Amino acid sequence: QTGDPTGTGSGGESYWGTPFRDEFDNKNAAKHDSRGVLAMANRGPGTNGSQWYITFREAPNLDGKHTVFGKLVGGDDILDALEKLPRKDGTERPAKTVKIKEVVMY
Repeated sequence: QTGDPTGTGSGGESYWGTPFRDEFDNKNAAKHDSRGVLAMANRGPGTNGSQWYITFREAPNLDGKHTVFGKLVGGDDILDALEKLPRKDGTERPAKTVKIKEVVMY
């Protein structure tokens, strides 16, 4: 998970300055159906801000809770490396800080 400019895990506002609604309520909504899905992190319904995540595997339990907005189309080697990083004890967080230096959108 990333996208928090404060680095606290609870910060970051949307482009509009306020939380925005979820976008998974239509029958054609994208699903967490594979590795490399990009989706919004939130604290509950209608709380989307700036935080987002990339899945390491399919995660159907997140469908209907988090808005999918894209899919990784390259950089699988980077995702593999991220998945193999040592974790802080008892968490999914990497033991050392990871920073994204560049994102290319297609």
